[in-house]
Amino acid sequence: MKRIRKMICVLLVVFLVLTSHGCSNSEKQEYDSLEDSFADYLKAVEGEIPENLRLTICCIPPGIATRRPVSVEELMDFPDASIIVVESEELAAHSELLRKLEPSILVPVEEESYIDARMYYFLEAGNDKLLEVIIGTGGVFVNGFAVEFHWILLELVAPFLPEDLREMWMSGVY
Repeated sequence: MKRIRKMICVLLVVFLVLTSHGCSNSEKQEYDSLEDSFADYLKAVEGEIPENLRLTICCIPPGIATRRPVSVEELMDFPDASIIVVESEELAAHSELLRKLEPSILVPVEEESYIDARMYYFLEAGNDKLLEVIIGTGGVFVNGFAVEFHWILLELVAPFLPEDLREMWMSGVY
């Protein structure tokens, strides 16, 4: 009897873990494809930069070692993290960079990736996130899709990083 009860408890725990993982993945990915996820971003950057556009960047030096993978939430609370907020006026001065990023240059990856965030940034208009990028040791994610690293993902934020961080990130040593 104890054995059956123990087996039921184990199965229940496994079921709860699997269903909560499945639910969190379905909530995170709102789009059917990487291209679909770029629709609002491309509209926002194609003409004049909207006044309510804001870029928020959170990053740590790329060489910092951690004992376990770092989530985006943990990165935002990381003691050495730099958080930079760039308003629309400054973004407008770099609008050509924003226009360089298109889904066609990003290559989805088939192998398993995981979040171990070292840089996280998002572009928003009002309360709507138009672009969300995570760069880390476990992979690169754009709008929830795992993609191969492309330099434009760093070039987009480089002008707004403090000089020491910019040099570390752009050197490719990470």
